Amino acid sequence: MNQDTDARFPAARAKALPARGVTLRAILIGLFLLPINAYWIVHIEIVRFAAFPSIIPITMNSLFMLLLLVLLNLLVRKATPRFAFSAVELLTIYIMLNIGTVLVGVDIGQVLIYVITHPIYYATAFNNWEKLFVHDIPQWMIISD
Repeated sequence: MNQDTDARFPAARAKALPARGVTLRAILIGLFLLPINAYWIVHIEIVRFAAFPSIIPITMNSLFMLLLLVLLNLLVRKATPRFAFSAVELLTIYIMLNIGTVLVGVDIGQVLIYVITHPIYYATAFNNWEKLFVHDIPQWMIISD
């Protein structure tokens, strides 16, 4: 808030909470939600073979969990404002859930094996991949046999 806002709305300054960055609380809640998220993804993508939230740009499961956290945050903010999540904490949890979604999604296993073997397997004298970029890839990162 700038000084003009403070002068016109002194109550807004009194209610403003200090900004918090990434906190241990946000990381712990994200870690708690990751297994629930993983179960949800596996159940939807493998068991039901229905919607595939891990392959769309905005993972709907993470967005839904964020919506639940925001609604819970509204209740907490009214009851005890100091325990409410900050925007950075909510963003941290959302990012953790997105990364967790991608890592347990159905495409990670199907695509990863082909991606890590592709540069060596398809390097030929015609495309000159060996000289162009294969030598720049660390050996631990590719399967060469």
